[in-house]
Amino acid sequence: MNSLDWLKLNSDNNDYVLFAFAGHGNIDFIAPFNATSKEDYISADELKEKLDAIEYKGMCVILDTCQSGIFRNKIEGKDRVVLKSTFRKGDAG
Repeated sequence: MNSLDWLKLNSDNNDYVLFAFAGHGNIDFIAPFNATSKEDYISADELKEKLDAIEYKGMCVILDTCQSGIFRNKIEGKDRVVLKSTFRKGDAG
């Protein structure tokens, strides 16, 4: 979340922004590999809110998590490309 706050403070509508995340995931949240409690989880709504607050010309979000294929649908936005490590239904294949 700190990285997203940094992007919000340091980007503007002339920038192309890249946000990449590798960790755990399901259809409702993502979490760092070292997550130990639910306070470490980031919900799709929280992530979308943070991404929407960033000014950018274009944005690429890379999700390397389980269920990223489903999670992606919840964070899409204008001029935002979301790349994911699983298919639309969320399984690796």
